Amino acid sequence: MVDVLPSVAEDGNNKGFTVFGDLKRVKLYVKRGLVLTEGKEATVTDADDEEVNLYEQDMSALRAVSRMVALVKFPEAFCVVGTGTVS
Repeated sequence: MVDVLPSVAEDGNNKGFTVFGDLKRVKLYVKRGLVLTEGKEATVTDADDEEVNLYEQDMSALRAVSRMVALVKFPEAFCVVGTGTVS
């Protein structure tokens, strides 16, 4: 699953929806490392899809973010599979 390609349900006509290739050809570079943020005043959704107000429950949440960039040395080693003429 990636964020940069549309799902088939969203844009089913003539859109790419998956990438096929050798992942040994991709280098991932971490931009800032792991950034942790604590929050005490928010409303979050739990595993049962119920909203929980952190402030009312005297709870805190931990958010972890890791930013990465992918460098592809040989783009021709990959293909985009989709519907219509993009594949």
